[in-house]
Amino acid sequence: MHLMPRAVATYTDSRRPLPGLPIPDLYDVEHLDFGYVAQCPDANELVDLYAVLKSGKEGIWEHLESAVLARIRLLDPQRHARLAPATTQPAQCDLRAWTTELLELDASVSRPSCPPPSLPPIRSTLSIILPMLPRAHVYTNRSLAHFTKKEYARAEDDATAALALGPDGALKAYLRRGHARTSRGKYRDAHADFAAALVLDPCCRAALAGRDLAARKHRAVAGEHAPALDTAPRRMSIEEVDNDPDTANHEEIVARDGERGCPTFSANVPAKAERYDSGVSVDAAISDAKRDDERYVTTVGVPVTDYEFESVWSTLRYDRVQLAAWLFGIPPASLPGLLGPLDEGTLAAVLVDTMAVLRAQCSVQPTKVWEYIKWLKQLPNVKDVLLENAEWATFESLKLTFDTLNRHLEQGTAGGFGAVRPSFEDIKEVKRFFLS
Repeated sequence: MHLMPRAVATYTDSRRPLPGLPIPDLYDVEHLDFGYVAQCPDANELVDLYAVLKSGKEGIWEHLESAVLARIRLLDPQRHARLAPATTQPAQCDLRAWTTELLELDASVSRPSCPPPSLPPIRSTLSIILPMLPRAHVYTNRSLAHFTKKEYARAEDDATAALALGPDGALKAYLRRGHARTSRGKYRDAHADFAAALVLDPCCRAALAGRDLAARKHRAVAGEHAPALDTAPRRMSIEEVDNDPDTANHEEIVARDGERGCPTFSANVPAKAERYDSGVSVDAAISDAKRDDERYVTTVGVPVTDYEFESVWSTLRYDRVQLAAWLFGIPPASLPGLLGPLDEGTLAAVLVDTMAVLRAQCSVQPTKVWEYIKWLKQLPNVKDVLLENAEWATFESLKLTFDTLNRHLEQGTAGGFGAVRPSFEDIKEVKRFFLS
């Protein structure tokens, strides 16, 4: 017979024995068995076994407790009446409460103790690294992170910073900036970036696809009469030709390749310039793109829908001269219909650019400027949009525009108003609307 010692007085099991029912000092563990209980003739031993079972020292055996109580009832009904019947309800209630408590504790622990950072982990980490270790590939990686979050302006800036740091990773930087500029509607600049990427890797599929997409979108916005951007597939191979006496320290690099879909490139580059796999320096590609920009002239028509207006505006907004020529070709009365459907952010950017154009053109075309200001005043919520989104410089431009209009009005028809002359009160009323 295996004897077990009595539990110490500090036993903390939730299944405590009944009051007045002490746990025996010695008991036979093998007697905790259905077969033995069914044949045991000693009610006192059964009571001791019941006390052990209720204490939980040997585990929780609810069915065995019921069997012991049933045997005690047969042998000594009076003692059975003084014992609590075995029930599963208290244990089940305790289990549910314990489960609920654990779930509440888990929820409280899993809740964040501090607000989430303003940037995703990848961008916040890169932003910490860049001041200590400014490297081109770090800027390129952060540019991709900004592009994924649709922050195209920041993606373009980081790609430009990567290119400024040196030739390391120039191909990826050109691709990143090309995609960012395409998303911003700067199709001609994006085409130049993809063309520069093709100089570094003539068979880069991403650059080929991006170049063709930028060319198509540029043609859709600028119109069929605009200069076409190169999209034709060509063959490419590399060969060097003799130096031309007129170009000292230069050599002609003619690029041709037998693989289909690769563009042709030919340029005079310095013999001592830093070389890449394609044999053409990045500086040469950038200078070629700049020369193309200088020769480019935009020819666009009058927009009919808000989509056409936004597309052309996003392309011309960085060239104020062409933007002014295009804006003043739009009838002022059609401005509410073109600008009204735009979302608040786009409308605010359009208004900022327009105010700068009006200030620049007020001295030359005061009549046009006055007509545009009057029709811009008809836009719903135009004042609220400016107050919430525009900076101090925009309101300063408006103030200077109104001052110029007043000066022209004082000079009479010689000032440029001609037959269409607003009164001082008209200008004062519109000025009060925008600036008060």
